[in-house]
Amino acid sequence: MHTLPVMIVLIWTAACTKIENQSQLSTHSFSASRAAVNLSGGSPLQFKLFVTTLAGSGMPTFADGNGIAASFNSPAGIARDNSGNIYIADQANNKIRKIDASGQVSVLAGSGMPGSHDDASGANATFNSPTGIAVDASGNVFVADKGNHRIRMVTQSGAVSTIAGSDSGHTDLPGTLAQFASPSGITLDRAGNIYVADTKNNCIRFIDPSHNVNTIAGLPDRPAGHDSGSIGTARFFYPVGITIDVFNNILVTDSTSVRRIFGGFVHTIAGGESIGFDDKTGNDARFNGPAGMTTDASGNIYVADRYNHRIRFVKPDGSVTTFAGNGSATFHDDALDKASFNVPAGIIFDFAGNIYVADQGNNRIREMTIVATTLAGSTFGLVDDVGTKAKFWFPANVATDAAGNIYVADAFNNRIRKITPGGSVTTLAGSGGSGPAAGGYHDDVQGTRALFNSPEGVAVDASGNVYVADQGNNRIRKITPGGSVTTLAGDGNANWRDGAGTVAEFNRPQDVAVDASGNVYVTDRGNSRVRKITPDGTVSTFAGNGIQASIDGAGDSSSFNLLSGIAVDAAGNVFVAEHAFIRMITPARRVSTIAGNGTVGSGDGPAFFASFNNPSDIVVDASGTIYVMDMFNNKVRKITGGFVSTLAGTGSITGFADGAATRAKFAWPTGIALDPSGILYIADQQNHLIRTVQ
Repeated sequence: MHTLPVMIVLIWTAACTKIENQSQLSTHSFSASRAAVNLSGGSPLQFKLFVTTLAGSGMPTFADGNGIAASFNSPAGIARDNSGNIYIADQANNKIRKIDASGQVSVLAGSGMPGSHDDASGANATFNSPTGIAVDASGNVFVADKGNHRIRMVTQSGAVSTIAGSDSGHTDLPGTLAQFASPSGITLDRAGNIYVADTKNNCIRFIDPSHNVNTIAGLPDRPAGHDSGSIGTARFFYPVGITIDVFNNILVTDSTSVRRIFGGFVHTIAGGESIGFDDKTGNDARFNGPAGMTTDASGNIYVADRYNHRIRFVKPDGSVTTFAGNGSATFHDDALDKASFNVPAGIIFDFAGNIYVADQGNNRIREMTIVATTLAGSTFGLVDDVGTKAKFWFPANVATDAAGNIYVADAFNNRIRKITPGGSVTTLAGSGGSGPAAGGYHDDVQGTRALFNSPEGVAVDASGNVYVADQGNNRIRKITPGGSVTTLAGDGNANWRDGAGTVAEFNRPQDVAVDASGNVYVTDRGNSRVRKITPDGTVSTFAGNGIQASIDGAGDSSSFNLLSGIAVDAAGNVFVAEHAFIRMITPARRVSTIAGNGTVGSGDGPAFFASFNNPSDIVVDASGTIYVMDMFNNKVRKITGGFVSTLAGTGSITGFADGAATRAKFAWPTGIALDPSGILYIADQQNHLIRTVQ
């Protein structure tokens, strides 16, 4: 009978202590409620996740290239470094592959020939069915080289060395004196300790930074089994996947279950002794060859359930549901429940909460992420039709109502367009010809006879009235649900004057927002002021002294620089976007800067150190998360918890691409809106499109 030596117990205790002392584990955290919003005061809403293909043509061959131009052959393990690079154990190609942030696939190490040769350059190194993979904080890649019964290390330069293992067997000794038997899974903690699922030895191994190897759980001299208990008596049944959760548990998948190791004990979280598929709790759940795992900040586990062709979701209490995949061993990109996988083997998160899967049978790397898609529009023009059959000309801004309709300030068509939830595009108001010179001014009870002049901003109140910042006319217009167009405020002169209705004056108003009481707020760009219009049409200056600068302060003592987008939250706080800052105005008219360092740039990070490049619009959800349309960066930025991050878009170079949000391309997008279901709508101005991020 196998007994656990005292030395190993001490090592196990030290290992647990090391994990507990880490401020953050090497696993990537993800909140299952992703970017929750709550516009109606009910349950939190979520961005949807879609399954897309990050890389791989689907052919079981080898080719480097970008995205689907590359080819893999039975990719198994997957890992990600702190710079956003993804690493793949390309099992049948006997190579370690790298996918950079642009989607370019290259070889990090491996000649492709099976073998166990170490090499300083990496190009002549050989692997034999590499399966598990992990990355440390320095970017070193660790590989469970299954066919060679070794643990290998690959540096960022591609140099390959063996850190533990030799021939097949089970021996706890330092480095290459140790023996493994088809190790399949590997993970690391922040202290540099390595944990290995030693598959055919039916045990879990521990490698310290000095490469000493010890067995910490399982019975390598006993037959495979499912017994729970102390680490000296518990048995595993061909363990494959391994990771560490936020609570410092070591999690292991074996052939039919998900196991947990902590405090010297092993027990089964979910799954029984028989193979199958069942979304139930604990031992009543069924898996079929679960492999790779990853965990989120709440301790939930995401499992690549290979032969059920699904990604399973396991709560800490052991309840199991299907997270993604319809169970068909085919290939199909779609929403989570409609997509299909074929023997998914590896899984990992990135810092933004995107999930990446090594879809072994499909020879692809898949991702579950929010996506950017085109809702309506094609080339520039004026066509009312459905979806991409419709045409816009420099759409400037968007707004949504409670029923899910989208309203578009179609600037160069001098019209306000409406898109139904089904994607049908019609003209709500405006009869002017296309182009700025064709604009005009005319109110009319029949909206399609009214005239606008380069409308820039649009907002909708709770009653369905649409408000328009009619920039070229220096007026704020109102469109009733029945389509009647009137002037709410402004006499048409490019000037500054407070007063009632058409006595007031504006100078190139950019955007409008409406609060719960029906007050309309305007970014009056030419006057460098934020204006307020009460429901009876009375115009006053809410903030700003007319000086073009960025100065915080109370009401009239504050100043703004190149005002653009505006939004208001449920508490009455007004948020504005300007040249390089995001500012907030309280109901008491106090102005403060909440994000931006004042220089033009695209840097994410703590809010006051982040940079923007002419942010053009802004929207706030009920949880206080702010979404910014960062126009010249061609990105959607997110401000939450004092940090700025990029939600969608690749950077300053204009272009067009739908797909995973962080690889989508925009062309000077100017407007952004959020609907009750949590979908973001974007006026992609130079692409003449209305896009969604969901």
